Amino acid sequence: MSDPFLISHLKNIPLFARLTQPQVSLIAEIVQVHRLEPGTLALQEGQPSTGMIVFVSGRGLLTRRRGDGFEEQIAAVGGGQFLNEASLYEARLETVSLRIVESAVVLFIPRDPFTRVIGRHAEIRANLRIPGSSHPAGAGQSAPAHPPAQPIAQAQSAPPAKMVSRPAPLA
Repeated sequence: MSDPFLISHLKNIPLFARLTQPQVSLIAEIVQVHRLEPGTLALQEGQPSTGMIVFVSGRGLLTRRRGDGFEEQIAAVGGGQFLNEASLYEARLETVSLRIVESAVVLFIPRDPFTRVIGRHAEIRANLRIPGSSHPAGAGQSAPAHPPAQPIAQAQSAPPAKMVSRPAPLA
């Protein structure tokens, strides 16, 4: 049975906006829901990136180590925002760390299961709204229940978004 909570949040991510209800349900089956508490290091700069994070609620800070060893804050992330969509398609290393500063509920979409789902279901792959692709707009889509999720805007000096990894296990 499909989880309406997951479905509604997934449909607000541009990547999944053109998927049908059954297709979103297949993606929802691989999504992990995590509650992260303040102080949790949800991802660490330099570690392998393994999937995408969608913030449902709460807040985190993205930081990067400078050449002098000090950590600088580059952005804040919160409800309705997502990180690391590109990690669903390719292996990469985290370019930032993410520390939770306000209790957060996040959805984690792991790359390996995601790759298996779209590998078995060509119709899902065809309906994904992959950045830079030119798929025709989907027809008959209903309006989302929530405002569309937004990618994290980086500070001017930051490189393109290559951010999120697996949240730390719940204690």
